[in-house]
Amino acid sequence: MTEAEIEALMAIYSSEGEFTLLNASDGVLTRNENSFEINIECEEYGVMKLTFTLPTNYPSVTPNVSISCVKLKRQMSGQMRRDLLIYANKLVNEHMIMDLIMWVKEHVHEYIQAQPVVKVKDQDGDDVWTALLHLDHMRSTQRYIKTIKSWTRELNLNGSLMFLNRLILILLQGKQDAIKAYICRQRTQKVDVDSSRKGCKERMMTVLFEGQLPDNIKLRCVEFQCKKLESQAELENEFIVVGLQHLYEEHVRHCYHS
Repeated sequence: MTEAEIEALMAIYSSEGEFTLLNASDGVLTRNENSFEINIECEEYGVMKLTFTLPTNYPSVTPNVSISCVKLKRQMSGQMRRDLLIYANKLVNEHMIMDLIMWVKEHVHEYIQAQPVVKVKDQDGDDVWTALLHLDHMRSTQRYIKTIKSWTRELNLNGSLMFLNRLILILLQGKQDAIKAYICRQRTQKVDVDSSRKGCKERMMTVLFEGQLPDNIKLRCVEFQCKKLESQAELENEFIVVGLQHLYEEHVRHCYHS
């Protein structure tokens, strides 16, 4: 029975914070869909959170599964989930949760290592310069994004434009003169529109960081992307996967909460 499988999982993952039953009343299982979270330790990749929802006709059908890990970007997390469900389809009519957990632990490294990064030096051997910018708002979002992408292409800059609720960040990496040229354009050219829909310059940009990174940081952005994020964890992960968690901690975390 499904209840017996869940109770076995609760016994296996009995340490504090490992297992959370999401739809129980006073810890008692229901006869409806059962949902629970399991936090598993994946060696050097840290903790992964797996959320399972078991339909009433499970295990005749696969469970619904979501995967969350700060070191796994959203695109690769989605790919891992799709592959996990393909594997789950091979286990239909079996109580499969423990098998799915073991599959995740065995394969997570493949998805994390598949995330693209580049080395410290650019193609000309010059040290990479990094800048982190904070924008107060965008009125004409499409126009603004189009301009930013055009400038990063012209200046051969990598990085990302990140949106999380009202927070807007631009992470740039490239040659020092290109970074400085970008910042100059951002401040002196018309990139948005004012309340009258007339073109206007960016008056409220803040440079949170500009400079070279420590030699021990070896990962870099590989292209410029525009990303709409859904959680603070996803935002933090964008910095973690390119070795810039210290920038997040020093300059971004307080922006998100302000």
